[in-house]
Amino acid sequence: MTPDLQYLRNNFIEWDTVCKQVEISGDKLQDLIARNIIPEPSYTIKSDIKITSALKDEYLINKVEKYFNKNVIKLLQEHKEELTPEEIKTNFRNSFYHFLANHPERSYAYDNILESNGEIDPEKFEKVIEEEWEYYCNGVYGICTLHATTEEIVKKEIAVRKLKDFIQKNGSDNLTMEQKEQLKKLNISFNEIASSFAPYQRENSSRGKYLDKLFAVNSLSELIYSY
Repeated sequence: MTPDLQYLRNNFIEWDTVCKQVEISGDKLQDLIARNIIPEPSYTIKSDIKITSALKDEYLINKVEKYFNKNVIKLLQEHKEELTPEEIKTNFRNSFYHFLANHPERSYAYDNILESNGEIDPEKFEKVIEEEWEYYCNGVYGICTLHATTEEIVKKEIAVRKLKDFIQKNGSDNLTMEQKEQLKKLNISFNEIASSFAPYQRENSSRGKYLDKLFAVNSLSELIYSY
């Protein structure tokens, strides 16, 4: 099995397994996704399998596997007493606002979302939440955060912005010992909420572009988060 497939099967949960664990049909699961009750699968694997035999014949199988963030089980269990799509989105919005408004480093999050008094600009927040809701429903945060929760989404945004700020202020190589210690702390915060990404995605992910490269050029390769 390739490292990418191994990563997906170790860290995500396949459609049929979800249905069995929660005891719902595939049609019901599809309906919940279509109505934005739960996010779409984060990964899809399409395989073309050819079977041949000594009889000189062949048979083709087209196989599709869909993988969710494992948090989907918790979401489905919570939604057994089904809420409306509008209620789901409102809960997402309110939870997101709560974690952003109460984060001590919220000034890092999103461009100019805070007013001069440090409060969240309502109009800018609504624009942000619409974008984040779409990413969430499309399964994006099932890929780049560990559990795809609103708290992790907020923390991931802040963690990435802090890494960018660190690089802008200090450069990417020849870091001092003090700067390396600061980078290690940023790495701990990042790892608390961010996924590894599949190997084929790693280089272009925020982890790959910032942390992995910083560690590699500063003799800190032992800190690169491994699979």
